[in-house]
Amino acid sequence: MEEKKENQDNTQDEVFFNSNHVKNRYDRIVAMMLDREVKNIQELADKCGVSRSLMSQVLHEHIEPTDSLKLKMAEVLNTDTLVLFGGK
Repeated sequence: MEEKKENQDNTQDEVFFNSNHVKNRYDRIVAMMLDREVKNIQELADKCGVSRSLMSQVLHEHIEPTDSLKLKMAEVLNTDTLVLFGGK
């Protein structure tokens, strides 16, 4: 039953965060951070085990994160990599 609720939550995330409400990576991830009570980029970076500078570059699309960082960010934000990064 809990797995079904988690899947529903992820589906709702996909609808909202991939909709026209949130157009770019930065806005999509920051909206997700706020929803998940991750206070700032530094906190997200710390939880993902990377520097604030690297996380900022990822959020602003200056660099493409590794697959392992994508997975860690999705885990920290309790969602799926497709919600965070789209089909990339």
